[in-house]
Amino acid sequence: RDEIKRIGLDGIYVTSIYRNSAIEGTQMDPGFIITRVNGQRVNSVEEVVSELYDARGEVTLDGIYEKFEGEYAYVFYK
Repeated sequence: RDEIKRIGLDGIYVTSIYRNSAIEGTQMDPGFIITRVNGQRVNSVEEVVSELYDARGEVTLDGIYEKFEGEYAYVFYK
């Protein structure tokens, strides 16, 4: 969270990804900062969990990497 504040963003910083998880299949890397889940802005782990819990079918995680330009989207199916 301190890293996100340092660069002036709201979002959730991904520190690790579980092996054989749906997220691992997206090719997301640790260090990704999730800013939206299915188009809804998220600022806390609780908000991400809530959005993921309610999601059906295609799930899109939008965000950025601090050291790379542009926004990235990762899609998986639930």
